[in-house]
Amino acid sequence: MKLKDFVIFNPKEKLVKNEIYRKISMDQITPFTRYIKSENFESYKGGSKFKNGDTIFARITPCLENGKTCFVNSLNNDEIAFGSTEFIIVRAKQGISLPLFVFYLFTTEKIRSKAIISMTGSSGRERVQQVALDNIEIPNYPLTFQQHIVNTIGTIDDLIENITSQNNKILEIIEKIFSNLKESDIMLKDICEIKYGKSITASKLDNNKKYLVYGGNGIIGTLDDYMFDKSKISISCRGAASGNVLLTTPFSTISSNSLYLNLCDESLTLPLYAFLLKAGLNNYVTGSAQPQITIENIQSLKVPILDNYKNNSYDSIIALMNNNIEKINKLNFIKQNLLSKYF
Repeated sequence: MKLKDFVIFNPKEKLVKNEIYRKISMDQITPFTRYIKSENFESYKGGSKFKNGDTIFARITPCLENGKTCFVNSLNNDEIAFGSTEFIIVRAKQGISLPLFVFYLFTTEKIRSKAIISMTGSSGRERVQQVALDNIEIPNYPLTFQQHIVNTIGTIDDLIENITSQNNKILEIIEKIFSNLKESDIMLKDICEIKYGKSITASKLDNNKKYLVYGGNGIIGTLDDYMFDKSKISISCRGAASGNVLLTTPFSTISSNSLYLNLCDESLTLPLYAFLLKAGLNNYVTGSAQPQITIENIQSLKVPILDNYKNNSYDSIIALMNNNIEKINKLNFIKQNLLSKYF
């Protein structure tokens, strides 16, 4: 059957111009992550409209290639929210498709690869047109099979979300431990070397490799070279996610969409990371068409005197976070293998 007979694209919903509604923006979506929660409310000027049970599918480069697809489930009953014009909204057809199955289908290479091939437009601003998806041929998936996929893959996503929640709680603890950090006359360039990550093309990404690639909003793939054997502070420096701060796991690499910090004293990694989380690095972003942070932008950033925060016990906190990320990576690997098997 054709994809347009299985789902509804960009279903019609009504919102009133200039009224306040919940909004989900592109930078809130984490690649290949099921759920999203937004507490942002803005005046509606236009954009895509959706409700619980819909799938949001990014249609613009590089968001589509990076896997920005999510399932909407956190709105109130009958609430309609809005988002970017760069979203394609996909809704299940009653009696034909299940909402979560639709989400998993749109994370597969079966759909993503054909969508990417169909992209048109100027370099760097290529987009998928919704009509290009209409006639993609898919099997006539029985509802029993769809429910099996939702149950099987959904259980893995439940585990991923539970572990992610644990790490979020650890982050809250870290922020409390270092809540009194104040900037001094010391500059970021005084305590570390700031460097750009490595250019990584999609063709180099191989999910059979065990090393993680960090860039933008988080883990974007795997690669077996350009490794760091210790955790690094990484700062997204290109695109909508510019200013995001991440703590990488050991044996990982960092993409050219991010900067990384080589600290003179690695025992200061955790307190500096805690400080940078609240340093408002998005204020150092320049450019509108292509937002970015350069080394020159942040090298003079004032940072705290961190010598008083040297503590070997911080290593155990970092290790716990890294262990959780490794678990998430293994679960994602299992999930991708199952999606390849079933689709």
